[in-house]
Amino acid sequence: MSEIRNQLKSQSLGVVAPSSLLQVGGQIFPDDAAVGNMLDFQQIVQAFQAVHQPSFGSPIAGTNAIAEGTGAGTMLQATNDNQVFRIDSIFLNNSGGAPITAVVRLGTAPINTIMNSMNNQLIQPTENALIMGPFFMDSITSLSVIVTDGTAADLEWFVKYSKVSQ
Repeated sequence: MSEIRNQLKSQSLGVVAPSSLLQVGGQIFPDDAAVGNMLDFQQIVQAFQAVHQPSFGSPIAGTNAIAEGTGAGTMLQATNDNQVFRIDSIFLNNSGGAPITAVVRLGTAPINTIMNSMNNQLIQPTENALIMGPFFMDSITSLSVIVTDGTAADLEWFVKYSKVSQ
């Protein structure tokens, strides 16, 4: 068994992470003595692609979910470095008696400054706003909402998302 196969022998292709392929592959130098390892690595990468590529980016069955809450703050956060979420839609509702100005952010970037059908960020009392995706996020970024004007406690939000294969 080659050195590279030995390093990956305890992992199935279904659970091996691309970062482990990079770590193991980074130890191969393109000289005559390494030709066997390079051929082994090529076979391992092709096998990994055959397992993962057909479903790359597709929603994972049984992972559709809705995160919901009220007020400003984090709406959704991936906790595992190996997770990617596809955000399909974000629904905001003003349940209070005064207008609310809100900005939804993916990381630090606003993902939509036009929050309602009236083409402004202002959500009037008993009105709502819908932001359509898809947007993708991983553990490096979080989805959050900031209320810049109005009562944050009056803001209700719902995020429809699913995990996707990577």
